[in-house]
Amino acid sequence: MVAAPRKAPADRLPGRASKPAPTSFVDIVTSDAEPEYETLFAIDGVKYDITLPVPAGYTLKAMDKMAEVGETSAMMWLLAELIGPEGYEALKENPAVTHVHLAAILTRLQELTMGEMEELGKA
Repeated sequence: MVAAPRKAPADRLPGRASKPAPTSFVDIVTSDAEPEYETLFAIDGVKYDITLPVPAGYTLKAMDKMAEVGETSAMMWLLAELIGPEGYEALKENPAVTHVHLAAILTRLQELTMGEMEELGKA
Protein backbone atom coordinates (compact mmCIF):
# COMPACT_ATOMS: atom_id res chain seq x y z
CA MET A 1 0.00 0.00 0.00
CA VAL A 2 1.35 3.39 -0.99
CA ALA A 3 0.76 6.33 1.34
CA ALA A 4 -1.02 9.28 -0.17
CA PRO A 5 1.07 12.46 -0.36
CA ARG A 6 0.32 14.88 2.47
CA LYS A 7 -0.61 18.44 1.77
CA ALA A 8 1.34 21.17 3.54
CA PRO A 9 -0.69 23.16 6.04
CA ALA A 10 -1.89 26.50 4.69
CA ASP A 11 0.64 28.42 6.76
CA ARG A 12 3.49 26.42 5.22
CA LEU A 13 2.55 26.87 1.59
CA PRO A 14 5.21 28.54 -0.51
CA GLY A 15 4.93 32.32 -0.37
CA ARG A 16 3.15 32.38 2.99
CA ALA A 17 5.07 33.26 6.11
CA SER A 18 4.04 31.43 9.23
CA LYS A 19 2.95 33.43 12.25
CA PRO A 20 5.50 33.56 15.01
CA ALA A 21 4.45 31.67 18.10
CA PRO A 22 3.39 33.98 20.91
CA THR A 23 5.97 34.33 23.64
CA SER A 24 4.74 32.99 26.93
CA PHE A 25 7.34 34.78 29.01
CA VAL A 26 9.59 37.82 29.03
CA ASP A 27 13.28 36.98 29.06
CA ILE A 28 15.04 39.61 31.18
CA VAL A 29 18.79 39.64 30.74
CA THR A 30 20.94 41.61 33.14
CA SER A 31 24.08 43.26 31.90
CA ASP A 32 27.03 45.23 33.12
CA ALA A 33 26.27 48.14 30.79
CA GLU A 34 27.18 51.58 32.05
CA PRO A 35 24.06 53.35 33.27
CA GLU A 36 23.04 56.69 31.83
CA TYR A 37 22.17 59.62 34.06
CA GLU A 38 19.94 62.64 33.77
CA THR A 39 20.18 65.69 35.96
CA LEU A 40 16.83 66.05 37.67
CA PHE A 41 17.70 69.41 39.25
CA ALA A 42 20.63 71.52 40.41
CA ILE A 43 21.01 73.84 43.36
CA ASP A 44 23.79 76.41 43.20
CA GLY A 45 25.57 74.37 40.53
CA VAL A 46 25.36 71.06 42.43
CA LYS A 47 23.64 68.56 40.15
CA TYR A 48 21.37 65.78 41.40
CA ASP A 49 21.17 62.99 38.87
CA ILE A 50 19.04 59.90 38.51
CA THR A 51 19.82 56.71 36.63
CA LEU A 52 18.10 56.15 33.30
CA PRO A 53 16.08 54.26 32.59
CA VAL A 54 14.59 54.31 36.05
CA PRO A 55 14.38 50.66 37.13
CA ALA A 56 10.82 49.36 36.81
CA GLY A 57 10.95 48.16 40.42
CA TYR A 58 10.75 51.79 41.55
CA THR A 59 7.73 52.34 39.32
CA LEU A 60 6.01 49.29 40.80
CA LYS A 61 6.81 50.35 44.38
CA ALA A 62 5.55 53.87 43.66
CA MET A 63 2.31 52.47 42.25
CA ASP A 64 1.86 50.37 45.41
CA LYS A 65 2.46 53.46 47.53
CA MET A 66 -0.03 55.47 45.44
CA ALA A 67 -2.69 52.95 46.35
CA GLU A 68 -1.72 53.13 50.02
CA VAL A 69 -0.96 56.82 50.67
CA GLY A 70 -1.89 58.77 47.53
CA GLU A 71 -0.03 60.08 44.51
CA THR A 72 1.72 63.07 46.10
CA SER A 73 3.15 61.08 49.01
CA ALA A 74 4.21 58.29 46.66
CA MET A 75 6.01 60.74 44.37
CA MET A 76 7.80 62.32 47.34
CA TRP A 77 8.92 58.85 48.44
CA LEU A 78 10.12 58.13 44.90
CA LEU A 79 12.00 61.42 44.74
CA ALA A 80 13.78 60.68 48.03
CA GLU A 81 14.66 57.16 46.85
CA LEU A 82 16.06 58.22 43.50
CA ILE A 83 18.05 61.30 44.49
CA GLY A 84 19.18 59.95 47.84
CA PRO A 85 19.19 61.57 51.27
CA GLU A 86 21.67 64.30 50.31
CA GLY A 87 19.56 65.50 47.37
CA TYR A 88 16.34 65.29 49.34
CA GLU A 89 17.86 67.30 52.22
CA ALA A 90 19.10 69.90 49.73
CA LEU A 91 15.54 70.40 48.49
CA LYS A 92 14.03 70.46 51.98
CA GLU A 93 16.54 72.82 53.54
CA ASN A 94 17.13 75.38 50.79
CA PRO A 95 14.80 78.35 51.26
CA ALA A 96 15.20 79.30 47.58
CA VAL A 97 13.33 76.14 46.47
CA THR A 98 9.78 77.14 45.59
CA HIS A 99 6.59 75.20 45.00
CA VAL A 100 7.06 75.92 41.30
CA HIS A 101 10.52 74.29 41.41
CA LEU A 102 9.20 71.29 43.30
CA ALA A 103 6.26 70.86 40.93
CA ALA A 104 8.60 70.94 37.91
CA ILE A 105 10.92 68.37 39.52
CA LEU A 106 8.02 66.05 40.40
CA THR A 107 6.49 66.41 36.93
CA ARG A 108 9.78 65.41 35.29
CA LEU A 109 10.23 62.55 37.75
CA GLN A 110 6.74 61.30 36.93
CA GLU A 111 7.49 61.46 33.20
CA LEU A 112 10.67 59.41 33.70
CA THR A 113 9.08 56.79 35.94
CA MET A 114 5.45 56.54 34.90
CA GLY A 115 5.56 57.91 31.36
CA GLU A 116 6.30 54.61 29.66
CA MET A 117 3.55 52.89 31.64
CA GLU A 118 1.08 55.59 30.59
CA GLU A 119 2.18 55.22 26.95
CA LEU A 120 1.61 51.46 27.14
CA GLY A 121 -1.90 52.09 28.45
CA LYS A 122 -2.69 54.21 25.39
CA ALA A 123 -1.61 51.52 22.94
